[in-house]
Amino acid sequence: MADFDFQWGGNRAYSSIYDRSCYGPHAFGKPRHTDYVIISENGKADCYASKDMMHEWNQMGEKLLDADFSDAYLERCRHARADMDEFYEKFNTTDLINASSHELLEWAKSLTRHIRMLGIFFVATQQAGTLALETTVRNRIRDVFGPENVEETFSIISQPTGMDIINREQLDFGELALQESVTEKQLLAHAEKHAWLFFQTFDKTAVIGFLKKKIDHIKIDRGQAMEEGNRLDASKAGLEKRQKKIFDKLGPITADQCTLLQNLALERLELKNQWAGSDWRFLPLFKQIAQRCQLPLTAITNTYGLDDLENALLDGKLLEPTLSRERRECYAVRYCQGKRTYFGKADVPALKIELGIGAVSFEGSIRGTVAHPGKVQGPVYVVTVGGLDELIRDENDFPQGAVMVVSMTQPNQLALVKKCSAIVADEGGSVSHAAVLAREMNKPCIVGTKTATSTFKTGDWVEVDAYAGVIRKTKQTDTNTS
Repeated sequence: MADFDFQWGGNRAYSSIYDRSCYGPHAFGKPRHTDYVIISENGKADCYASKDMMHEWNQMGEKLLDADFSDAYLERCRHARADMDEFYEKFNTTDLINASSHELLEWAKSLTRHIRMLGIFFVATQQAGTLALETTVRNRIRDVFGPENVEETFSIISQPTGMDIINREQLDFGELALQESVTEKQLLAHAEKHAWLFFQTFDKTAVIGFLKKKIDHIKIDRGQAMEEGNRLDASKAGLEKRQKKIFDKLGPITADQCTLLQNLALERLELKNQWAGSDWRFLPLFKQIAQRCQLPLTAITNTYGLDDLENALLDGKLLEPTLSRERRECYAVRYCQGKRTYFGKADVPALKIELGIGAVSFEGSIRGTVAHPGKVQGPVYVVTVGGLDELIRDENDFPQGAVMVVSMTQPNQLALVKKCSAIVADEGGSVSHAAVLAREMNKPCIVGTKTATSTFKTGDWVEVDAYAGVIRKTKQTDTNTS
């Protein structure tokens, strides 16, 4: 029986799993071991990878300790983003209405290639890829400051001092909201610029309504909105001074390694802006394909892959209703040594047994990696990683001071992070979104638990010890310390 561990989870469309998946350290070189499976049940996808694959990923991540390699990696990331920008500019000048069905198909295929390339660079620096770099920095901190100061010091020196996409969106939207009147055209322009806000969102009316609600909220506290830029500048400047004092003691080599961790965190967000934002930016393409095939937009975006689009656009062959239903309910795709295999609903239970994927055992606590230290108690709220509908629901229902339990935070979940007392994530490492957000908002945070969303349910009372990296189920108390 193979031994597979959980890696990530969230709502994913069929094409994202079957056509765009690129999990692994491919940006670091050609791996010898590639074996992972994505299981989708009712739209919620979970990815599991073999331990051999993850062990090799850890080893290949050691390449980031080579300054020449890491510089080249970041440059390749920037090139991939520039290629996507050029592709999008060309797309915006295309007459989709008069395009042939073959041309529409080629646009869809090209988009998939660009998203895969962005994804290759994005996933490479998940925790498995940065583990060697993080461990090297932590060991140096331990030697200089002692073991009791490792997590707090690491949290300070790995936090980016530059403005990330979340900061830029905050400032842009603040300026927009403070205008006397804002048109729908301006709102849509903001959505296009910051498309990462609308991952898996295909409804313009919903987007406009969401942004109008945000504007109303900002106008209520106009003074705070006007001071946001000054607050961010002061916060970044203060952080930079604190880092310099620490770097003076750690030495230039460790300082450079921490700067790399910061740049990796910023670059991951830039990459995510493009691949997660492609759903929104290329909405006209999906709409035109749906119209050409005489299908609902949701059918194209949720259940059709590239092969299915080719059959529908060029031959008029639509997806069989039973297969469409299966892709909404349950299926799996396994990627093993370059071979992609689809498993239907009936075959998924046997696949889980073969790969050792089963129910999670729980013995009172789970562990993860500390992303930002602190200790709190509070009720759990399990957040769904999905589209705008799920985000709006969670923003409305999330209680002030709850512990945010999530597969992985998304950049558009800032409002939830502000309300939470702590963040616990299945995925992530020191350069993940959860880590960046937690440090910026000073929230205790534990990432890489693998099982938090399947162990805890909304309403459970837990203690988050983000010094020891432990989350314990406990009885409700009145204490809440950080």
